Amino acid sequence: MLNTVCGERCVEKTRHSVPHAGFIWAVDVYEGQLATIVLAEIELSDEKQAFEKPDWAGTEITNDPRFHNRALFRLCTDAGRPLTVAELLTAAT
Repeated sequence: MLNTVCGERCVEKTRHSVPHAGFIWAVDVYEGQLATIVLAEIELSDEKQAFEKPDWAGTEITNDPRFHNRALFRLCTDAGRPLTVAELLTAAT
């Protein structure tokens, strides 16, 4: 049904649960048009809760509208190719 409604606009990703320092990180590995993107997130009880950032975690993108699924797909579609995270960080919303 999603292919019928969304066609090529469907966001494909595989989610991995990665334990680190007492937390479980959700790591999304995107596919298709967004194949260069890997995003990680952690659920905290509040925004001031302390946690150890893993060495493999990069730039903080919380609340960055460029990294919402819809914006990711639009930016890559407009470029006509998958974009790197560095390119997304310099993209205008």
